[in-house]
Amino acid sequence: MKIEKIELFQISIPLSSAFSFGLVTQTHRDHVIAAITSEGVTGWGESGLLKWPYYNSETTETAFVLLKNLICPLIVGKEISHPAQMLSHLGPVLGNKMALAAVDFALWDLFAKINNAPLSMLLGGNAQKVAIGASFGMTETCQQLIDKLELAIAKGFQRVKFKISPDFPLSWIIQCREKNPAIIMSVDANSSFSSEQMAMLFDYDALNLAMIEQPFAPKDFAICSELQSRLITDICLDESIEDIEDMRTAFALKSARCVNIKPARVGGLTPALAIRDLCLSYGWKPWVGGLLETGIGRAHNLAFAASLNSSFPHDISECGRYGENELINERFELLPKGMLKIPKGEGIGVTVDKKKVLAFSVDSVTLS
Repeated sequence: MKIEKIELFQISIPLSSAFSFGLVTQTHRDHVIAAITSEGVTGWGESGLLKWPYYNSETTETAFVLLKNLICPLIVGKEISHPAQMLSHLGPVLGNKMALAAVDFALWDLFAKINNAPLSMLLGGNAQKVAIGASFGMTETCQQLIDKLELAIAKGFQRVKFKISPDFPLSWIIQCREKNPAIIMSVDANSSFSSEQMAMLFDYDALNLAMIEQPFAPKDFAICSELQSRLITDICLDESIEDIEDMRTAFALKSARCVNIKPARVGGLTPALAIRDLCLSYGWKPWVGGLLETGIGRAHNLAFAASLNSSFPHDISECGRYGENELINERFELLPKGMLKIPKGEGIGVTVDKKKVLAFSVDSVTLS
């Protein structure tokens, strides 16, 4: 398939309510959308970025500029037979995984459509649906957190995840656990703890948590290893794993036992598949996380989640979870027991409303 045209859209979509984690209070989905056309067929991809370099070193604006001025000019007009071949053209580009992901996603959607196949099938998935969990940002009161927990249980979610920080009251998490001792529960620190604050995390070990996610800074593999050796609860790495070399380092140091694979964070589906396979060979537990994506990114995440054949609930939200404004014509609706259906149409299995993409765009460019 020849990459005939690439369209880039820098979008900003209001959330229905603010979402707080770590240093960030997010009020909009500020992402980059890529559309790649070949043989009259268009594949869509999304890079779930932030406006600020707090999750990783990238931002929405820097990714858009890099895609427009460097990444896309390197591949437009090129002929490839498989999305993985993009790496041979973009090898000189260091880092900038989430910018690269927008292109990788779009190529996988395009590849699946040209081959008249569902993306999930090409990734090795045969699941018809996957379990998902509910993730909650930090609230101002304990009762607000309990209310969110009770609403999630009423909707049928099998797992809940609470964002925490050194300043967030542990007692609120304890009260939530006491409200429902049976539900799968985890906490996510988003790198907010320092090594000097490690002892604060020991108290979470008594809460029967599925995992403590990303307690320390991304490259603090040795500190994570020390914490894991002193806890019964599994440590899960998120921001720490940006590529397969990070995965090898984490395993060698025994820094964790779980990995939250966000395909956008690692550069798209091509590297996510390699990390998935290595993770499974280690006997670690991989699952799929999200970055408040629109339906475009969510569809890619669902296809990848289907390939894990895992029963652990993923961080992939239904439509409307963070706002009613969507870029796709179909909706991912929550099924009983907190399940989402895997789209079975060609490619990502949903259709993109380009008028809506343009309506929420703050900048756009076409390369051909």
